[in-house]
Order: sequence, then C-alpha cells, then structure tokens
Amino acid sequence: MKKTELSPRGPSQETRRIALYKRHGFFTNDTRGAVIKRATNAEELERTFKLVYQNYIGQGFIKPNSSGLRIRPCDTSSDSAFYIAKYKDEVIGVSGLVQDSDDLGLPSDRIYKDELDTLRNDSGVVFEATVQIITPAFRNTGVLTELQRCILIQSIDGGCTDLVATVSTSQKSYYELIGFEQIGPVRNYTTGAKDLVVLMRLRAQELDEGLFAREETGSFWKQYSVEDNPYRQQIWQWSRQLKATFNNHQAISELFAKCPTLLTTATPDEYEAIKRRLGADAFSLLAEMHCPEAQSA
Repeated sequence: MKKTELSPRGPSQETRRIALYKRHGFFTNDTRGAVIKRATNAEELERTFKLVYQNYIGQGFIKPNSSGLRIRPCDTSSDSAFYIAKYKDEVIGVSGLVQDSDDLGLPSDRIYKDELDTLRNDSGVVFEATVQIITPAFRNTGVLTELQRCILIQSIDGGCTDLVATVSTSQKSYYELIGFEQIGPVRNYTTGAKDLVVLMRLRAQELDEGLFAREETGSFWKQYSVEDNPYRQQIWQWSRQLKATFNNHQAISELFAKCPTLLTTATPDEYEAIKRRLGADAFSLLAEMHCPEAQSA
C-alpha cells in the first residue's frame, strides 16, 4: 500500500492575516508621501486638535463649539504626545499617547477606572493610546501602523509597563494581532451615542515573553516594532522640541485660549491640574484671554 505523504504545515492564520494587512498597506512604510512626526509646535497642535474635532463631530461623539477644536485637560501637558502624519502641511492622521498622572489619571478612567486601578495597584506605569484618526485617502496605507510604531517605541523606552487602549469592538481582533489582550468588558464610551468599546492592554516590558515569542511571527514583530523602528532616535528629540513650545507661554496660551470649553467645562480638579501643568505665567495668560473671571478663581 502506498504511504500517504503528509503536506508540510502551511502558514498560520496570524501569518496570513499579516500578509493580508500588508496587501492593504499596513505594516509597510508606504505612506503615500505623508511625513510621520510628533506635533511639536503650536501650529501642528492646532491642526491636530482641528482634525480630531472634525472627526468626532462627524461621528456624534462631541458637541459643537465655536473654535472647531477639541482640547482636553490632559492635552495641556507636554508629556502628552500626538504623533501625526502630514501631507502638504495638512495633518491627515493622528495617534495620541497619554501618560498616567496623579492629578488627571487617564481618559479611560471615566468608564474603566476599576480595571486601570488594578494595573496601578500592581505598581504599573500605565500609558494610554488615545485618539486614532486617519483621513479616508490614507487609510489603506502604512500611515496608521507607522504612527503606532511611534506610540509603541515611546512606551517601551519610556518605562511603560502597561499600554492600554479603549477601542471599538470591531477593532478588537486587530489589537489582539499586535499583542494586546482584553482586560475590560464591553461598555458604551460616549453618552448619547452608540459607541461600544473594550479595554485592551499590552505588557510593554514583557514583549520578549509575549508578542516577540510567537512561534511564526515573533521575529517579524520584534524587527518591525523595535529593531528596525526608524522613530526610536527621534522620539526624544521631538519631546524636547515640544517642551520648548510649552515654555513659550504666549504661544501655548493663545492656542489653548482658542478652545472655549477648556476652562469653562473643567471640573475643579481639572481646573487646578491645568493650572499646575501650565505654570503660573502661562495659566495667567490663558485665563486672561480665555476666561477673565478665572484669574481670581
């Protein structure tokens, strides 16, 4: 009887998924001419806040305001990062990163505070990937994944133990592909709109035992995320440039003063946090331009 020859094992489902994403431009450096960088000056920050506003208004996630900008209290610190894609001076993509703090916490505390407190209680250093927007013309390109490389390498080199992201339920499988695990149940993020999300976590200091240890794809993820990451040397240079922008009290105050809801809708704790983060000189200018009565508060 003729022996049946066993076919060699084919590529795994994960390998096939990566190949599929690559055919759509993901995990490549093809950005169609868009330049990847961090928003480091007032003009780039304003263009970023405008893109976020336009996207969120279109989805019904926020209420309109006269400035056309969306600025949160956590955005008033140079520790918060917005990695952007610029094409012909226009910001066409953004991915944000917020570091946990005692005064403001993280954006996702509003619906996942218990889960985030668990990470904190384990002596975790928690960063949150937040705000992920790519304009339609650049969605099937490497823009998204190039921005995510910036987020990941800053988290790794910045000592983050737990990188979290609150993502749409439709994005869960993608985040699992890139190493995240679900740690929070499905919840609705936006009041008055259907916005079902889950909380995902990446163990950023344990990648050699996790994402990089995957049998077929671990070497790809390590090379792509860390070893061949072109942004590793630029991350800290961009950070210094942004700190210099925040030290220009006039420019940064004028930018934040353009958003009428920043101080007027802030809670007392948020108000005091903004004041501490900007410092007395910058906050005084902001209060004078934005909300004169705030000077005496």
